[in-house]
Amino acid sequence: MARVKTYILAPNFTYKPSGPIQIGNIITDPLRPTKVLSSLSTDSQPAIEVITQHEFELVDEQDRSIHAGVWSTFLETIGASLGAGHETNRSHTYKATELETHYLRDEPSETDVARRTAEPSVQAVIRAGWFGARPVYMVTGVKVARGFAVSNGMNKSWTTSSTELSQPQKVLA
Repeated sequence: MARVKTYILAPNFTYKPSGPIQIGNIITDPLRPTKVLSSLSTDSQPAIEVITQHEFELVDEQDRSIHAGVWSTFLETIGASLGAGHETNRSHTYKATELETHYLRDEPSETDVARRTAEPSVQAVIRAGWFGARPVYMVTGVKVARGFAVSNGMNKSWTTSSTELSQPQKVLA
């Protein structure tokens, strides 16, 4: 059983902390966290811890570049090279005046996970996989951002180069 902690942005920014995305919910798809298969009963709420960060900023940058070149010699006297390149730089900046992270104080036990995944609605999704068991996901943490802002940037550039070189002539003495 893989336990990889990943935070994914909600489908939009209108979800409230008391809304459909709750800690302990079992969902089919992390990109659609409001489609809940199973949720915790009100009498079995686990211990939750909260960490607050002020003036939070996260920058995600992606740089991609491709460069290609050809060098050739013609009649053993003239050399030439041609080159071209393309670069794309993207950045996403996320800022919040206050970022609260609510998460389970303790990881769910193997017994709790087995009991929750044995529920009929969860089993129906697990068994619906074409090539074996289909994964389901448990929400174990939620981030709540106040004063949230996102900015995106992109820069593209093309480059070309060409050089013509003469090979020195051989002198016979």
